[in-house]
Amino acid sequence: MTLRPTAQPTRVPARGATDSGLFFEADWSDAPADGEPAWFLDPAKTSGDHPYWLSPGQWRVTRLTTPAYTGLAYQASEERPQPWLSFRVLQRPSVPSRFRILATVQGVSSPYLQSPIGEISIIPYYLDPTHYMEVLVTPAHLGIWLADGAEPDTDRGWTGVHFLPVRTDVGQLRQVTIDVDLSANRLTVAAGDQTYTLTHPFLQPDRGHGLAVRAAGNTFNLLRYRVETTP
Repeated sequence: MTLRPTAQPTRVPARGATDSGLFFEADWSDAPADGEPAWFLDPAKTSGDHPYWLSPGQWRVTRLTTPAYTGLAYQASEERPQPWLSFRVLQRPSVPSRFRILATVQGVSSPYLQSPIGEISIIPYYLDPTHYMEVLVTPAHLGIWLADGAEPDTDRGWTGVHFLPVRTDVGQLRQVTIDVDLSANRLTVAAGDQTYTLTHPFLQPDRGHGLAVRAAGNTFNLLRYRVETTP
């Protein structure tokens, strides 16, 4: 498959919840300059066998000065042709079954795939690099994709679930809200003035799911990443 239609946050220590409803919020100042935050895991560096296309990528916390945003961000910057995917998985012992992700991303460049910003993947349900459900920011739309035994640059294991007509340009800040209720197998995505709710049997509460972000040979900035528990 060719992957396709795929202000600083309140400072809260990345160690975890400190007030009601907050599960996690990234504080990029907790990470070393030009380094990576300790709370994101690179699955390409874990033990065991990995798909040949799984890349460590190039990720770092960096300071930005752009017309739309000035401050720290987590940047993915490995630009290369497919098939290469790079993930960062939030390190938490467990993720609640009902939660909300509030993310702000900024596309920079993508010379090989979905130019000009490529694919910026926010993953609210992650099992491993081949099994997850993602919300994909692309130039022309916001897509919901299911990866179930999926491999990049092939059609194997991919299902495009729904696409919202939300355009995102280079340098534009795209805010995405994702609400998940695994007890109801339900996911709701909101961006711009568009909202979509789906139910899917893949979204199960007892599979040891995690949260992740993913790059596909492009450069983008993750400005905000907040996870709240919901009633």
